[in-house]
Amino acid sequence: MQMHAYVTTLFSYIEKEVKEGGERLGYLMEAILLILAVVLPLSFVLIFLRRLISNLGDATHAHQL
Repeated sequence: MQMHAYVTTLFSYIEKEVKEGGERLGYLMEAILLILAVVLPLSFVLIFLRRLISNLGDATHAHQL
């Protein structure tokens, strides 16, 4: 229930800034979108590559075909 209060407060702050034409809000939203657009996909790629490399097996032992 407490999380709902935080979200409501955040939305009311954003609504107030939009009504006042705050330029800071634009920079804040741009920063948040940049983080979401860059950091999130990069973290998924790194997790995928780490799991892929761990599934390759031990490279020190060669198997005969």
